Amino acid sequence: MQKFANHSGLIHIGALLDAINFRLRFNTINGVHCVDPKISHGDILASMITLMSIGKPDYDAIYR
Repeated sequence: MQKFANHSGLIHIGALLDAINFRLRFNTINGVHCVDPKISHGDILASMITLMSIGKPDYDAIYR
């Protein structure tokens, strides 16, 4: 049995994250460094928040 989730609220979550400059704040944290970041820390955290808000707290669900 597959669970269905409503994704219509994601636009509001994205707008909120943009309004508070979420990605920029996490990309500029002192002491957090990656030698060759292909995906920024802010993008990873924003993706996790999005996944949790649709009830999929597993990062592997990003490909589904």
